[in-house]
Amino acid sequence: MNSEHVGYGGVIARFTGKAFVALGFVLGIYGLTEGNDTLMRAGLGLLAAGVLASAYGMYRSSNP
Repeated sequence: MNSEHVGYGGVIARFTGKAFVALGFVLGIYGLTEGNDTLMRAGLGLLAAGVLASAYGMYRSSNP
């Protein structure tokens, strides 16, 4: 990997993935404690999107 080329797309995707995973955990736990099925499903969706965004960010970082 060339040190002069920085893949900002991968950095942004990895940051977005981490944020989605964190927010997904918060919404999922809140949905479980309050008994709100909609919030729990939204949290699971954010978790899945965060994992996919992180994987895409890792792919973009390794292949600029």
